[in-house]
Amino acid sequence: MAKTKLVHNYAEKLGIRKKGKVSILGILFLALIFPPAATYLHEIGHVIALKLLGCEAYTPTVYFYFGATPYNCSEPLSPLGWAIAAYAGPFMALLVGLLAWFYNKDSLLRLFALFLFFYGFLPNLVWQMKGTDAYYAVVHGFSPFYAQIIMYGGLVLVLYLVAKEVMEDE
Repeated sequence: MAKTKLVHNYAEKLGIRKKGKVSILGILFLALIFPPAATYLHEIGHVIALKLLGCEAYTPTVYFYFGATPYNCSEPLSPLGWAIAAYAGPFMALLVGLLAWFYNKDSLLRLFALFLFFYGFLPNLVWQMKGTDAYYAVVHGFSPFYAQIIMYGGLVLVLYLVAKEVMEDE
């Protein structure tokens, strides 16, 4: 099994792996910086969408691995409005992740992009799991059929990017 640059180079750059040994400080860095940053970017997506939908959206609260965006809408949102507001968080993570992914192949941003893909984007597309953004879109009237298409489309996109990276390094 070939080691990929994706894992090997970033582990060295972040100090997670030094001279073949794992560094606890490098892992702590990842665990303390990436989750709140990804969560905040995700929640900013909700803020932008809610404001565009005519709602008042307030500063997001980040609870390290989880976040919440307080809002107030004078009119109830339509099912499409709910879908836009709900999916804006995951799609903000995807957009920033794609920008980071393509910015510089050997940059630490690429590792952050992976974190955004697998933490801020994909899990929130599982509409069958209570508490996800997609779940709230479906509960408020968005079609489960379209939610399923979005979920698999996102999964295929991310897996394609990662597989392409791994295959190039072999």
